[in-house]
Amino acid sequence: MKEKIDLRQIHERPELAKTTVSLFNEQVTFRPLMINDTKLLNVFLTNLSSEIRKHWSPHGFDMHAAKIICAAVATESALRLIAIKQQPVKTRIKFLKKKKKLIIGYFIFSEGVNNHDVTRYAGYGIGINQTDWQLAPCVADDYRGCGLGKLMMKHLLSIAHRLNVRRILLQGGVIVSNAPAIAFYRKFNFRIAGKYMTGENKNRNNYYDMILEL
Repeated sequence: MKEKIDLRQIHERPELAKTTVSLFNEQVTFRPLMINDTKLLNVFLTNLSSEIRKHWSPHGFDMHAAKIICAAVATESALRLIAIKQQPVKTRIKFLKKKKKLIIGYFIFSEGVNNHDVTRYAGYGIGINQTDWQLAPCVADDYRGCGLGKLMMKHLLSIAHRLNVRRILLQGGVIVSNAPAIAFYRKFNFRIAGKYMTGENKNRNNYYDMILEL
C-alpha cells in the first residue's frame, strides 16, 4: 500500500499524483494542473460546448479564469487533476512532425464542501465534516464516452485514499436526465443522497446529489 500524503506534498511534488495510461494506443498523462498551464487550460475551457457549460460551471471559461486558477494552484486546498495528450500539428513540410499538448480532461478535487451543498445535504439528514471532499469532473466533448473518465476516476480515487479522504460529494450533483453520467458514478459506488431543483419554468432542472463513501 502506498504511503499517505497531503495536498502540500502534492503541490510541492506533483509527480506524487502523476501517472501515464494508454487510451486507444495513445499515451495520456494524468497530473496536477501547474502554474504554467494557463494557455492549455484556456484552450480546454473555451472549447467546451454550451451543453457542458450549462451543467458544469465551477468557474469561468476564459483566459481570465485560467490565469486566476493557475496562479493559485500551488496554495489552494484542492487538487486540479488534468489529462494531457500529444496532439499532432499539421505543417507545410510533410516529413516534419510536430505535436502540441492538449488537455482533454479536468477534475477539480476540493478539500471541504461549499455552503450551498452543505445546506442541501443537511436537508437529506447527512452532516458534512472536515474529511469530506467535493469533486467536479469534466471531460472534453470529443473524449466523452471513450473511457477517459473511467481512467481518470480510478486514478483520482487512488489519490483520495492516500489523502485519507472519507467521503466524496459531486459538486452541484448531476442532472437527473443524464442517465449515462448517473450510471458512470454508480459504477464507482456513488449513491444518490437526495434530489433538488434549480431554475424556473422552462429552465427548470432536477439534479441528484451523489456521494461516495470510501
